[in-house]
Amino acid sequence: MNKRILFVSLGLTFFLLRALADEADTSTFRVIRSISIEGNNVTQPYVILREMSLHAGDTLSQASLARDRDRIYNLRLFNKVTITHRDSAAVSDLVVTVVERWYIFPVPILDLRTRAVNTMTYGFEVMHENFLGRDEKVSASFSTGYDQSASFAYQNPRLTDDDDIFLSTIFRYRDSHSLDNNSDIVFEQINRLASISVGKRYGYSQTLIGTAGYQTWQLPDTSLGRTVSPDGTDRFIELGLHYTFDARNVREYPTDGWYLDVATTNDGIGRESTVNTLRFASDFRRYSLIGDKVTLAFRSFGSLVTGGPVPMYQRLFLSSRLGVRGYNQRDYTGEDVVGASAEVRLPIIAPRFVTFNFLNIYQFNTARFGIYAAFFADAGKIWFRSDEFEEVPWLASAGAGLHFLLPYSLILRTEISINAIGQVRVSANGGVPF
Repeated sequence: MNKRILFVSLGLTFFLLRALADEADTSTFRVIRSISIEGNNVTQPYVILREMSLHAGDTLSQASLARDRDRIYNLRLFNKVTITHRDSAAVSDLVVTVVERWYIFPVPILDLRTRAVNTMTYGFEVMHENFLGRDEKVSASFSTGYDQSASFAYQNPRLTDDDDIFLSTIFRYRDSHSLDNNSDIVFEQINRLASISVGKRYGYSQTLIGTAGYQTWQLPDTSLGRTVSPDGTDRFIELGLHYTFDARNVREYPTDGWYLDVATTNDGIGRESTVNTLRFASDFRRYSLIGDKVTLAFRSFGSLVTGGPVPMYQRLFLSSRLGVRGYNQRDYTGEDVVGASAEVRLPIIAPRFVTFNFLNIYQFNTARFGIYAAFFADAGKIWFRSDEFEEVPWLASAGAGLHFLLPYSLILRTEISINAIGQVRVSANGGVPF
């Protein structure tokens, strides 16, 4: 009897080990012979290859394939990315298949500041997300009416084929009206900006960017005193340095990895400038998978300024972007801010790709969808340098919501929250909170 049990046990063990061996990563000891790309009708091949950690001659692994797939998708140029391998003997040939997006977007501008028709602003914006197939981004906009503006922006992620140096420029004119919540006065302000940024990417995750720019801010009503200069016009040179380490898995809606952003900006160089401020800002985010599906996300952030007076147009406003949900952002303003957030994300419908066969336009017949339930808690402080930090109250909120992952990296969030003073707010916003 004992012998029968022994033989049965050995037999079951053999078949179990054989099954596990069949499911194991058999590509571990294969060497990559070649990499080919399919589906890139517009995008240059080097744009895709640049994101990959695997190259010809490397050892193949499923973990590296999954990581490279996410890296290519993070370009936000493709609706879907798959990587397969064709094996023969001890070598593998990789095939990267992409489904490209639509890259040119004409966007109408229509804004009604109040119910009065004479406060309408209208215009047009055109964006190209993959100019020349090189992941270059170009946008131009124009609007008129109650508020007037014109802008042009250009970004080149790689100036030449053999470097990781990138360039971006912005030119902007804006004549807009703002409401002073303290006095309920609507005032006009005119901003002109020209800036250039040059940076370098180190590996996949790190970037270092230097920025130089020139700005003017003009408030025609000088009696309001909202500029540093008594004549109502501030002019200053802006210099900045910005470092980012981004190791998130899917950047449009991260569920694993971490992110660090540190920046310093000096506004006002030389004696002729009335504005003279130095700002330091940091943003740290950590995402941890609990099991296979649930994500615990944490964020801490801060922005502190030193130097001369901070003009009104450079003040910070509390908002979900600054990390505290559940408040009317215009009720809370200041010069400095610190805070932290925690969020649990649970997939109701895990992200998946859906193909609409009835659509003949390939840029729209493949889309990524998903729904997450989120439970969050936020806390932060926003204050002026003249305030005593200990006397400034902590602003806190907690709540829950649904996050809809939509095609073209769009995120829609519907959330309900209760803040520290007992107010309940229901909101709908775009973009991932952090």
